[in-house]
Formats: sequence, structure tokens, C-alpha cells
Amino acid sequence: AAEEEVYGLFNELNTNDDFDVKCTREVFVGSHFKRRRCMAAYLREAEAENAQNQLKGIDTRLSLSGVQGEVQQQTLAMEAEMAQLALDNPGFLQALRKLAELLGALNTKKAENPFYFGQ
Repeated sequence: AAEEEVYGLFNELNTNDDFDVKCTREVFVGSHFKRRRCMAAYLREAEAENAQNQLKGIDTRLSLSGVQGEVQQQTLAMEAEMAQLALDNPGFLQALRKLAELLGALNTKKAENPFYFGQ
């Protein structure tokens, strides 16, 4: 819920549709469990393009971290816009703080119990 609030506000407020974040539930290779995955539009596009290139034999498929490396400038621009929006919009800043607090609590719980799989 907190994540949806942050990304919903960010998608409304940001000036670049490539920065819009969409969350999906996906099954990763080697797993039967669906996990939530949130990515900006430009990252999804880069990942899809990379997969298409691999199918065409043009390029070796990169991992997500490799794709992110290719679009580092967009990532930096998105982070800068998110920071500016937090400064300019108290509601967005409050939503970010709430999400950070919840993620901190989740990470603490995971550190205390390595077998905790809650999402």
C-alpha cells in the first residue's frame, strides 16, 4: 500500500513518462513464487529491447544490472526528479518517509529471522 502510494504520486507528479513506475507480479526463473517487481518505463523498455536483440542474435542478453548500467543517465535524472518532487511536495515526502520506515522494519525483521519470507 505504501509503495503504491509513492509510485502513484510520483507517476502523477513527474514530468517524464519514461520515469513512470509500474509494479507487476512475476515468477522468476527457478522459482514458483510470484514476486512484486517495480520498474520505471525506461528500464522495462531497455530490458525488453535487450531480450529482443538476444533473440535476433544481435547481442548477448544482459542482466537487469547490465541494462541499468546502459541507462545510468536516465536513472540519475529520475533520482534527481524524485528528490526535487519530495522537496516541492510535502505529501510525496511524507509518503516516501512512510515507505522508508516500513522497508526499514521489514529489513530488521528479515535480519532477525533469515527464514522470514513475507513480502
